[in-house]
Amino acid sequence: MTNINQLSDLELYRLKALEQYHFDDLMPEESKRSVINFSLEDLKSFFMMDLEEFKLELINQEPDHPVSWIKDQLKEIQNLLD
Repeated sequence: MTNINQLSDLELYRLKALEQYHFDDLMPEESKRSVINFSLEDLKSFFMMDLEEFKLELINQEPDHPVSWIKDQLKEIQNLLD
């Protein structure tokens, strides 16, 4: 598994954006895709979250996910950016 502590801030914010992409049924598809493509500063402003707290959430979720979960999420983000 990709070590969560080795992810860049941009990757972590994009993981948060992907989470929203999957769970926000009210946001239009194109808007969800554009959020994933935000710059780091825009993502920080959009989510206004504690990055360390989000890392802890991801680390706590690790036992519930297959070994390749983070890698799969990062691949999905890349596919949405393409």
